[in-house]
Amino acid sequence: MQISAPKHRIVLARLLVDAGRIVSLEALAQAVWDAEPPADPRRAIQLYVTRLRAQLQHGGAGQLIHTHSNAYSIDVKPHQLDLGRFVSLREEARRAAAEGDLEREAKALERALAQWRGAPLADIPSESLHRETVPHLRELWLEALDRRIVVDQRRGKHADLISELVDVTAKHPTQERFWARLMSSLQATGRRADALDAYHTLRRVLSEQLGIDPSDELQSLHASILLDAAPSASGSTAGALVVPRQLPPGVTPFVGREAELARLDALLLERDRDRHAPVVVTVSGTPGVGKTALVTHWARRVADGFPDGQLWINLHGYDRGQALPPEQVLTRFLRALGLPEGRIPAGTDGLVDLYRSIMDGRRMLLVFDNARDAEQVSPLLPGAGGCLVLVTSRRPLTGVVASTGADPIILDLMSTQDARQLLERRLGDGVDAESAAVDEVVRRCARLPLALAVVAARVATHPQFSIRSIAAELASAEGPLTALAATDPVVDIPVVFSWSYDALTVDAARLFRLLALHPGPDITPAAAASLAGTSPESAKVLLRELGDAYLVTEQVPGRFGFHDLLRDYAHRLTNSQDSREERLASRDRCLDHYLVTARTAAELVHPWQLPAFGSPSTDVVAEDLRDYEQALAWFRAERHVLSAVIQQAADSCRPDRSWQIAASLVEYFYREGYWHDWVRTSSFALDQAIQHGDRLEQARAHRSLARVHARLGHAETALEHSDLGIRLLEEIDDRVELAHALSVGGIVLSSGGRQREALARFQRGFDLYGEVGGVEDEAVTIARATTLNGIGWVHALLGDYERSLACCEEALSTLIERGDPFGQAATWDSIGYAHHHLGRYEQAIGCYRTALDLARRLGARHMEADFLTHLAESYDQSADRRAADLAWKQALAVFTELGHRDAHRVRSLLRERRTKT
Repeated sequence: MQISAPKHRIVLARLLVDAGRIVSLEALAQAVWDAEPPADPRRAIQLYVTRLRAQLQHGGAGQLIHTHSNAYSIDVKPHQLDLGRFVSLREEARRAAAEGDLEREAKALERALAQWRGAPLADIPSESLHRETVPHLRELWLEALDRRIVVDQRRGKHADLISELVDVTAKHPTQERFWARLMSSLQATGRRADALDAYHTLRRVLSEQLGIDPSDELQSLHASILLDAAPSASGSTAGALVVPRQLPPGVTPFVGREAELARLDALLLERDRDRHAPVVVTVSGTPGVGKTALVTHWARRVADGFPDGQLWINLHGYDRGQALPPEQVLTRFLRALGLPEGRIPAGTDGLVDLYRSIMDGRRMLLVFDNARDAEQVSPLLPGAGGCLVLVTSRRPLTGVVASTGADPIILDLMSTQDARQLLERRLGDGVDAESAAVDEVVRRCARLPLALAVVAARVATHPQFSIRSIAAELASAEGPLTALAATDPVVDIPVVFSWSYDALTVDAARLFRLLALHPGPDITPAAAASLAGTSPESAKVLLRELGDAYLVTEQVPGRFGFHDLLRDYAHRLTNSQDSREERLASRDRCLDHYLVTARTAAELVHPWQLPAFGSPSTDVVAEDLRDYEQALAWFRAERHVLSAVIQQAADSCRPDRSWQIAASLVEYFYREGYWHDWVRTSSFALDQAIQHGDRLEQARAHRSLARVHARLGHAETALEHSDLGIRLLEEIDDRVELAHALSVGGIVLSSGGRQREALARFQRGFDLYGEVGGVEDEAVTIARATTLNGIGWVHALLGDYERSLACCEEALSTLIERGDPFGQAATWDSIGYAHHHLGRYEQAIGCYRTALDLARRLGARHMEADFLTHLAESYDQSADRRAADLAWKQALAVFTELGHRDAHRVRSLLRERRTKT
């Protein structure tokens, strides 16, 4: 039956949309005429309905339209309408979904979508219906289509969906859900590059058509693809990148700089207009002029405009020997973004590539404080738009401006008015009575914020001083302050610093000078006591005195540091007032503090196979570490300081201290999974040992590097280091160290799949331990038992499970007797592995649970994950599917956290198990 009259079709369509429900005469009139009805719409609607009834009856449909008071309805059953059939089939699909029946849900959705034969109400000329009804109908179709695609993805039909999804995204370019499905299917079929291209296409479409960025879900999915993480069928991801919030506290009170703040605000608007390249701003000026204060204040003010977070780094560009290399900064940034340790590549080029890939499409604020030059900054710049980068430096950074088109802001001295306001706000209204003195202080301090802050602090904390007395002292002093007003001022304010320094006690002044010799960013009272050759109690008192004078800052409880200008000032003082012999002795005591404490911590973490070291200075104060947890906590707090100490030891011709401290860090890095720190530290120790011709230390460094590269899956590199170390030890005939190296060589060969060779190397190390060690040599006894476990493990991998059990059970007995929980954990795992492959699943489960408990108590996360996968396999074979799935999920969580390469294997296994249920 054909209803040809347009207005008749509108009335019929309006009734059918609400089939079975009463539709008012006003609603029908709005559908027909929208905002311009005729003089008598009631009469017109009645006429249209009468004619419709006649047409329907003539066509054999019967009396379908019923009259009500000022309203009408149409009596049509749901199955008689395509819309009704669609709704019914969609409900059937929902019931199938609730029951977990993907096949039935997919069929119901396909039948529902088949009810659509084009755009809804396409031949109905009603603006009202197209404005108010069609969008709802279209959304019903889109939702059903999206659900059907999700179901097909869960059924593993990614390859079949790609062509359809390309067509759907072309027809509905701003529908982000379909882009998410397309990206997921492309990644699932190995087309990672195409998935990333799809994201960039979507971002461009949204920017050009709507002026917005992709949603958090899309950005998270993009991040997971960059990290090669597998997304779920719905497009969501596990392990999305972190949103870092690293801005330091703002400066209070912040005064002035209105022009610079306005300039930064304008550049922020430029960032929002240009999405093709990052906006880079350099803020340069003389030290102490307030560069860091300015960028901190402004960054905190606009932080909410950067939804992906803020990264902050002090590059220490002008610290003596402490300028951070780009590789170290990029590693820290990737960690801060949530990248697992195992996903972070080695080498600057790999780090830059991954960093820029992850930053692509993100809207972040990055602040690089205290940069040295363009070489230090350039690798840290993101490649695409959306980010704003602030760089502070004591130099103009012409190279950065030339290469990136950065906007330079040259920060001048404060205005006189702002300088006065700074003093007034810090000291209160009482300074008004000394207006002339305030003007003199401002002039003598050359309107330098740092100098003004020191003056304000001195007056505020010493009631006996006044602005007038400070002004008089400044007026009579001769020194570099006058140079600050020159055309090219150099920050050199020892006279200002001397006000606080001269008021110190003799011992506090000496400690302040010697702090310049400490290489790290901060120091503990015990390290300060060693530096000064005093007691910890005295050091605490002296540090408190320095803190009261604002010459050091307690940055976190128990850790003290100072500004780089104060460090420079302290350097001048110690070089001029302390003899060379005293400085060298102080430096050596500091090195020995870290060596002794690192050795103590290492013994608490793993007391075997530590090389001997020479006698430390007699007046060294070590940290008071008493148990495993305290040792780990100390390593965590001092990790960055220890890296600087190792470098200082090498620079000061104490390579023995350098590689001894490096060796003490190995087991900590192993426990915590800091593989790249381990590589960097051991590589440095190797370079130093080679430079100084120490072949024994070279061999030890090679052994360390062999272990860590085996953990990273770098089989060839690990074997190369292992072979080099063994060759050196054979030449120098150190049989104990050779046994250690052979045992590690067995680990390296086994991890590379070369089990027969691994067995031979383990056996050779085991025999050699038997020749060089006695019953009383605990370290050798434990090392021999650990090697015997290695032999048992390889026998298991070769299929000789009974022989494996004999070896591992003998090793376990020794390790329990000698109290090595770490070795016990590994050996329980080996025994469990053998029982599992002999079909003794209950025994295997008991062994694995014991190993797992030990690993968790030790905090050995990578061992925990390995043991969980073995436990899951035994549960699975014993038909305890629920326990197996739980163990695999727990293993996946740990592997993902560590960035371990087995995360993908476990994730795929779990996905396959879900599809089989």
